[in-house]
Amino acid sequence: MCAAGCTDGTCVIWDFDTRGVAKELYDKDSGAPITSVSWSKCGHRLLSAATDKTISLWDVAKGTRIASVTLQQIALHARLYPGNAHPSLCLACPMSGPPILVDFNSGVIQALPVVVSPSDGESGTPHTRTGKFAETGAPYSPSAASFNKKGDLIYVGNFKGEILIVDTQTKQIQAHVQVSICQ
Repeated sequence: MCAAGCTDGTCVIWDFDTRGVAKELYDKDSGAPITSVSWSKCGHRLLSAATDKTISLWDVAKGTRIASVTLQQIALHARLYPGNAHPSLCLACPMSGPPILVDFNSGVIQALPVVVSPSDGESGTPHTRTGKFAETGAPYSPSAASFNKKGDLIYVGNFKGEILIVDTQTKQIQAHVQVSICQ
């Protein structure tokens, strides 16, 4: 099975064996284009993010929406927690600012801490922020975030070659790695 989001707000699920559409998931209250889809580990649930700032969790077999949350920004990328068969936790990367964790059971939306590197010529250690601008005026702009295989860590990367490793439970930064970029 493969899923894709469409510009009319539909999530289409294809069956590779029959080479046809197996199911269509559609929210009649919203027709906003889908920006991201993510399968649960067991394949029974699907997460979708849309341009109307909503993230929805779907029961694929029933074709019904289990839960939905409206964010402050459009999520360009969203992933379900891989740690169990029926996840209620997801990770979303908004257009700007830090990645956020969304718990559909409790409704809690929490921004992950991010690190802003000192600008050239500035000394000192990186500043811990939660998506706010640094004193230098340059925001840390994550470009990607994903859970590891177990779901106990989150990897956050940006266009500067910085990778943050964040503990999923405590939301604390475990490591900050600067990847050298080949030119």
